[in-house]
Amino acid sequence: MANRSQWTLASRAGTRACLGMLAALALGNSAWAAPDPAAASGTTYRVINLGPGDPVGAYINASGQVAFSITADRDSPPRTIFYDGTGFQDIGTLGGDFARPTALSNSGVVAGQSYNGAHLVRSFVWSRARGMLDLGAIPGNNETWEPAMNNKGVVAGYSTGPAFQYAHAYRWSYSTGIEDLGAFTSGPDSVSQATAINDAGVIAGTSMTPAFDYHAFAWTRATGLVDIDTLGTRYSAPVAVGASGQVAGNYFPASANGRVFIWTRAEGMRDIGSLGFDGAWMNSMSANGQITGVLASDTAYNKGMTWTRESGLINLGTFGGDVSSAVAANTKGQVVGGAATRDDFHAYVWTARTGKIDLNKRLRKPPAGLVLSAGIAISDNGSIVATSNAGLVLLVPVCGCPGTPALGPVNGPDMVQAGTIFDATLAFSADNTASHHLTWSWGDGSGSQAGAVRADPGGGNGTGQHVYTRPGIYTVTAQVSDVAGRTVAVSRKVVVHDGAGTTVGAGGFIAGQVPHKGGQLVPGKANFQFLAPRAQSALPGQLDFQAGTLNFRSRVLRPAGAAGQYAGNGQLNGKAGYQFLMQTVNGRFGLKIWHHDPASKAQVIDYDNLGNGSTLVEGKISAL
Repeated sequence: MANRSQWTLASRAGTRACLGMLAALALGNSAWAAPDPAAASGTTYRVINLGPGDPVGAYINASGQVAFSITADRDSPPRTIFYDGTGFQDIGTLGGDFARPTALSNSGVVAGQSYNGAHLVRSFVWSRARGMLDLGAIPGNNETWEPAMNNKGVVAGYSTGPAFQYAHAYRWSYSTGIEDLGAFTSGPDSVSQATAINDAGVIAGTSMTPAFDYHAFAWTRATGLVDIDTLGTRYSAPVAVGASGQVAGNYFPASANGRVFIWTRAEGMRDIGSLGFDGAWMNSMSANGQITGVLASDTAYNKGMTWTRESGLINLGTFGGDVSSAVAANTKGQVVGGAATRDDFHAYVWTARTGKIDLNKRLRKPPAGLVLSAGIAISDNGSIVATSNAGLVLLVPVCGCPGTPALGPVNGPDMVQAGTIFDATLAFSADNTASHHLTWSWGDGSGSQAGAVRADPGGGNGTGQHVYTRPGIYTVTAQVSDVAGRTVAVSRKVVVHDGAGTTVGAGGFIAGQVPHKGGQLVPGKANFQFLAPRAQSALPGQLDFQAGTLNFRSRVLRPAGAAGQYAGNGQLNGKAGYQFLMQTVNGRFGLKIWHHDPASKAQVIDYDNLGNGSTLVEGKISAL
């Protein structure tokens, strides 16, 4: 049985009232509805800290419930957390130490993947009523991956194992169990993967053709697997299926640049355009057909885009910087993403009538120092999941109801020498002036420590001190509680070094491409911390790297070749078997991460900005 624990972080009565008001705002259908411009332009948001750590994935449903996964500290693999608007619950695993969500239905059912007790990757569905259920595997196989799910709880994904040399698409439901959807070819070399499903049960995915191209397919019970690639591409991969059965995704024509397609039974597959850019890439599509993604350039910078049948393709621009991304849209025409300023990356919400709005300017009583970097999911009720320098947060349209304290980032030096004092500070906001309690955890096994709190009108500030005795990368966590028992936490990392002869780094940069859920690449902010001890040190080097939904950790870092180059192996999103090469030259940071496909043995690149590296927008790299 999966281990499940629950803790409450919000006032149930107050938040239920808030959710009731939000539910009244939602239209509750998938028909296109233009937002009220007055309401959209004047909306402010209350901040709810979803948890400390780096995000691995997050999904939000129509009522604002959230399923997400974070890596809380350097030794903990990702866990799946379900937030129902009143409290948070770790939904457990299938017997292993890892669980990651991939979908969330409007009724609160979570789909995802987890290690089972035999350390095999299996897909699951979870609900409060039934707990976590292993979906099994196609007969003869032993693993299932990346489940997509509709609002009826029907799942589609792909299965691997001994029965086939490569993946096969599957469909699963409570009534039928798991079914092999087949492929365009037969035999042990056949390949298919299901990647999307709508509420009518239309499944879309990719399969290898007899000509060894990979074409998009649509599947229904009546038609079976149908090749829908009427453009004759070498590779087409669906990302989403709309409520009307339209399929949208990415494809590669004869040229190397990716493009975006939309397919309908009446019109076949067509390119949505690129506005003169070298290509385009899709991240998601709302149920009523609004596409979000990026316009890609070989020589300049990528820009966020959105497309609808009514408006066509729109370049969303930036906040004065170089790059932007559009990550998700709801059925009300609101788009969220991130855009570069002149020296940072800020989260935004966009509509056709209001344009792009910096969400950092629409926060109600934000704690000092909080910066939202990207919106990554949006509900039909207007709630937004965003990344920030205080971890993953939920932005709820203000409704006048009480909530948890909102925490800003943990402030302190990025790097500190072992044996010296590390000073940490924290600001928070609250709906009342009652007393608050602060607890620090320093991530080195030294236990919890009470912090000093100074109350201010509507919030307060907290401080703490600690002395680290050993070099390493540690996670500092601050937890704030109020008199009502509402508790919330936030964390940051600190690099501890042993002085002369060590090379250390901690900082961030704006990346042209960072991984997003489902394998998409979008512009965004990347952060790193590393410790490269002197050659004669008995301690191994360490590296932590986070970009989008990619979280990489290595505790085996060693010099490699030229000065400023390091190599090693580590875990990506909690899974071992990855290698890396890191380069730190002239204050720039470059990193390549790769693994080898278990079937073909071919090298697969997971992240690469090695080249000349990236210029830091914050932090530094120092040879001590």
